[in-house]
Amino acid sequence: MSDFGSRPRHCVPPVRAGIVAGAIFCIFLMCYLILRPVTPETIRDRAIRALERRDVQELCSMADPEELSRLRLSGPKVKTILSESLWARGSVTHRSISLFSDRPSDRRSWLIDWGGNKSDHGMFGITAIDDPRIGWKLVLSDLLYSACCWSRPPRAGGVLYRELSRKVDISGVRGPNGSYEMYDR
Repeated sequence: MSDFGSRPRHCVPPVRAGIVAGAIFCIFLMCYLILRPVTPETIRDRAIRALERRDVQELCSMADPEELSRLRLSGPKVKTILSESLWARGSVTHRSISLFSDRPSDRRSWLIDWGGNKSDHGMFGITAIDDPRIGWKLVLSDLLYSACCWSRPPRAGGVLYRELSRKVDISGVRGPNGSYEMYDR
C-alpha cells in the first residue's frame, strides 16, 4: 500500500476545518443577533416596519408590559385604533424620519413623514423610552394617540383617541414623558 496522498490521522481535512469554522461563525452571529443591545433606533425602525406591514403583534411586543396591562392594550384594540386612523387611508410607507427630541437621555422621539399619505392635520410621532429594568421600549399608547392626531386636526385627533379608547376599553394614554393619563369611565 502506498503512502502517497495519505495524511497522518491527527490532521483535519481542509473541508472539514472549513465546515467547523463556518459553524463557529454562525453560532457567534446568532448569539450577536439574539443578544445584541436594543437601541431606540432599533425600536423606531421595527415600529415603522410593523406599521407598514400592519403587524399589531410586533407593535405590542415592543411595548412595555406594564403599559399593556395598565392601559389594557392588546393586539385587537391596537388594530381597531390604527384601522380607524393611520390605516384608514390605505397602506402607509414612510418617506423620512427626523429626530424630534433626545432629551432627557432616557427618551427619544421622532417625526415620521408617511409620504404620499400625507395628512394636512398633524404630525405622526414615535417615542421610545428607556426603563432601567427592561431597556428601551415603544410607548405604544402615545403612538396610537399620534395616529389619531395625524389623521384628524390635532384637537379632533385627541377626541378621536378618547372615543376609540372608550369603544375598545383602553383606560388612558402614556405620554412621551412616561407619565400616564387615565381616563374616567
